[in-house]
Amino acid sequence: MEIPDPHPLVESLKSNCSKLEAEIFQLEEKLATDDDSENLSDDLSEELQKLDSAKRELAAKLREILSVKRKLGDLPSHSELIQYERRFSELYVQIQEKHQQTQKFYATYNALLEIKELMLKETSLLNSISSQFQDAITSTAGRMKLIDSMEKIAKGSQQKLEKVQLGLREEQKACDALKERYTTSIAEQRRCHSLLKAFQVIYIIMRVLKNARRMRDLGVEVLLRNTAVVKLRCLSINIHAINVDFIHVKSRMVFIGKLL
Repeated sequence: MEIPDPHPLVESLKSNCSKLEAEIFQLEEKLATDDDSENLSDDLSEELQKLDSAKRELAAKLREILSVKRKLGDLPSHSELIQYERRFSELYVQIQEKHQQTQKFYATYNALLEIKELMLKETSLLNSISSQFQDAITSTAGRMKLIDSMEKIAKGSQQKLEKVQLGLREEQKACDALKERYTTSIAEQRRCHSLLKAFQVIYIIMRVLKNARRMRDLGVEVLLRNTAVVKLRCLSINIHAINVDFIHVKSRMVFIGKLL
């Protein structure tokens, strides 16, 4: 980043310091050559005080300028801002991709976990049926109890199946809605593309018509100009013929005048 030049006050302070140093040098020379040393020493001390105050003021201004330069150096330039924006855009795209990938992983994990739970329930159910079947088949009450338990299991499985089918239908509806939106977007894109082509064709036709109209106007102008030129030429020919006739008549009159 470009750092602005120091304030003009600093330059004036530097020039004042150089002037004061020159005056001190002159006073020292006068002090070495002049007898009035007391006045010169007073003037010298006064000028030294002025020089010290000017130096202190110059140092303070320089510190302020350095502080401003540091603050300006902390600000990013235009090219740096463009790089930051590009980098943030790239990071945003990466974060979006990572987020989508994480969502897929979570969905896969939840689906596999649900499948695992269902398989464990199915395994425990089969083990329970297998362990109770031999005891229940020996008596009528056991068989009835087994049938009742199997009916309850079938009923619970049917309820779970209906619940899963309901979720499947909802997901299918959402999928159909997304497909419909996608189809609508594709149709809108095609319509916009066709409109763009139509506008391009209309623009080309308008350009051609404009050029044709310009050429026609130019042709009419040229035709009118040529017609005017022809008329002027005919008029000049007629004037020339009239002049010739006038000269001929004038010569005859002169000849007749000579004869008379």
